[in-house]
This record gives sequence, C-alpha cells and structure tokens, in this order.
Amino acid sequence: MGPVLAATKARITRLLEASHALVPDLRIGVVTYRDHGRSEKYVTRAVPLGRDLFRAINFMQTVEHGGGGDHPEAIYDGLKLAVEQRWRSRARRVIVLVGDAPAHPEDERKIERLLRSFVRDQRSHVHAIMTTPNPISGVHPRTTASFRRLVGVEDFG
Repeated sequence: MGPVLAATKARITRLLEASHALVPDLRIGVVTYRDHGRSEKYVTRAVPLGRDLFRAINFMQTVEHGGGGDHPEAIYDGLKLAVEQRWRSRARRVIVLVGDAPAHPEDERKIERLLRSFVRDQRSHVHAIMTTPNPISGVHPRTTASFRRLVGVEDFG
C-alpha cells in the first residue's frame, strides 16, 4: 500500500499546485478519512479551507496508511466534514473524493442525501478518483460501483 499512497499523494499535490496556479486566490482544504474501529488512529483529519497551499501540501505528506483490515471505509464521515467546511457563500465548491474502498453500504443513502444537498446550488461538484493497491487486478468492483453511485448524485441536481 505504501507505493500506492505515495503515488496518490504526489498526484494530489500536483492537483493542488495546478489548481492554485489557475486560481491564485483559491481556498484549499484537505480531509482524510479512514474507518471506525480500534485499529484506526482516527476517523477523519482535516486542514480547513484556506489560501495556504503549502499547509495543505504539508498536511498531505503526513497521511499514512494503516489500520483497517476490512474493505468499506468511513466515506460518509469524510464527505460530511468536507461539506461542512466554511465555504464562501457564492464560491464554486469542489470536492474530490479519493479512495480505494467503497463506502459502508448502510451509509450510502446518507451520502446520497448529503451530496444532493451539496450540489443543489449548481456551483458545487463532487468528483472521484479511485486508487488500487493492486494495479494488476485493478480497482475492486465494489469500490467502482460505490464511487459511481456517490458521484452520480451530482446528476440529480
């Protein structure tokens, strides 16, 4: 998992740098999520929205793999924290969900409601990037199905 996480962090860092270059007054926040359980160090951690690009990039470098053991993750908790950031009232809001595991099935309806509300203003968007610890077998089908359902909420307007 280490090489996958390193590659993911490098890609997210490039995404943050490119976004900042295109929109210099961009406010960037980062939310990481894991899962519930004793083997986890945390469920969510975040750097709140702000203009300090380097704070967000430095935070990304502190993200480590570990814990877990089961496949579903606390995606609802991560998205809820992202949605509840202090967004500017007229801002174009974008959330990029990155992960290698599906949401807990019992959370998918809550996620759908949360994201439906988030994208209702037509200025807010959710995108997904799926990663995989095994490039040979590819992204797990449950992850693909879960992420498609989650970001498909955007189409409901």
